Amino acid sequence: MIGVRVITYYQDDVDRAATALEEAFEIDEARSIDKRRQLQLRQFGYRSVHLIARFGSKDKDPARAPFRSSWFEIQVRSILEHAWPRSKHEVCYKAV
Repeated sequence: MIGVRVITYYQDDVDRAATALEEAFEIDEARSIDKRRQLQLRQFGYRSVHLIARFGSKDKDPARAPFRSSWFEIQVRSILEHAWPRSKHEVCYKAV
């Protein structure tokens, strides 16, 4: 299993990064999920875009040929969306 996390500086850049990744890779729409849509605007919780991707036929680099059929996950989130769960984990679980 392979996973990649893309961190953007601003929340507005998450959609731009996800769009660029969707253009560069073959995306499994059925297994990909935008977890931001599961929360209301003022709700706290996990926010991240999870894309299930593979190089597929879009990639012509022969060095990546062995990996073309392998699916991997790309998580895209802003720096604050990345920092919040880490801080919460430190406060809630490490403080005990």
